[in-house]
Amino acid sequence: MNNHKIDIPGKDDNRQYDYSQNQSQNRAEYDYIIQLVSSGSRVIDLGCGNGSLLKKLVEEKNVIAQGIEISVSGVEACRNKGLDVLQSRIDEKLPFKDLEFDFSICNVTMQMVMYPEVLLKEMKRISKYQIISFPNFAFYKNRIDLLLTEECLSLCYLITNGIIQDIFISFQLVIFMNY
Repeated sequence: MNNHKIDIPGKDDNRQYDYSQNQSQNRAEYDYIIQLVSSGSRVIDLGCGNGSLLKKLVEEKNVIAQGIEISVSGVEACRNKGLDVLQSRIDEKLPFKDLEFDFSICNVTMQMVMYPEVLLKEMKRISKYQIISFPNFAFYKNRIDLLLTEECLSLCYLITNGIIQDIFISFQLVIFMNY
């Protein structure tokens, strides 16, 4: 069996985000998520980033909080906020008992994992309720952002021939035709 580069997550995982410059934030969806969580509940934030949502849940809902984050700088930012956070992947078997938490949260992280089906099964296993949010890539501002990012432009430069180039060009046309 041929392993493609994406099939070797231990070797090819490049999701080492740098939160050292962004220690705190208040995103628009936080208030909606906080409304869904009961006061005093046990909460785990999977892919908690710099811990801003988790810290807000502790302050506003007095939750018992746990987080998991893959990046070293994210874990450090969380721990600087006094949060209990493990450094680990979230799309593999999680080191928690069945129904150990009341709520598991995966906020704008689902699209980043290699095995979302594993993450969903684990969320259901470890918590009574699951809260999942993800970006709306169909929203026109997100499409423009995706089109103009450095990653997209680099991909355009690297893909220079064959069917992949045709697919990429078609993708750009679909973006523009949907306005």
